[in-house]
Amino acid sequence: MVIACGDGGVQAIDLSWSSWGPGTARATGFISENDCNGGCANGTFHNYSALFALNSLEHVGTLNRFVRLTVTYTGARPAGSPWGDQSHTYFLGTYDGQPFPSGNS
Repeated sequence: MVIACGDGGVQAIDLSWSSWGPGTARATGFISENDCNGGCANGTFHNYSALFALNSLEHVGTLNRFVRLTVTYTGARPAGSPWGDQSHTYFLGTYDGQPFPSGNS
């Protein structure tokens, strides 16, 4: 699952879902982040173990989708991580703060 950057610079990989319901979905897996050293095209991906929680179900057109993903690192974090905490929340399904049209997320 691409989380950030159009080139897939931050991805959730190897997800194993432990629960999936109308209020939340939880998984374990890895965050894979490109360090972009020498430019993102030449960067190296590094994997970090993490817990994933999807929540904030939103109804858009004929679809229901989660619009918030909280990632909690369970071990090491990326060096120079811009987040001071062990977790970070991403807001999904928006473009310039507006929801994607139904079917395009």
